[in-house]
Amino acid sequence: MWVKLLLAFIPTSLLLAWVFHAPSLWIFAASVIAIIPLADLLRQGTEQIAARAGQTIGGLLNVTFRNLAELIIAIFVLLLALAFFFVTLRMEGEAAIRLPFAAPSAPASSLPVHARPPRL
Repeated sequence: MWVKLLLAFIPTSLLLAWVFHAPSLWIFAASVIAIIPLADLLRQGTEQIAARAGQTIGGLLNVTFRNLAELIIAIFVLLLALAFFFVTLRMEGEAAIRLPFAAPSAPASSLPVHARPPRL
């Protein structure tokens, strides 16, 4: 029963993000707490379906939906990491990561002959 009280963190996290513009750590903490009752509701739902559908279907549903919250978080983290990676690659004139295959910043005419790119 106490888990359902944590459902209040769903609108709390939205208010922290959109209305109060709170620090990211507060929004993240409220969102993590909000996932707990949602995962419990998902567990209860799969148990109810499994009770009516039989042991085979119930086992399949439990295996499929047991880690759904973690899967959703992992997908968002992966997308965020990819976004940071591509933004870092596109940065110009900043202290970005210099990749070994990046084009040289000096004009081709000032480079030694062996370092010049081939003419097409």
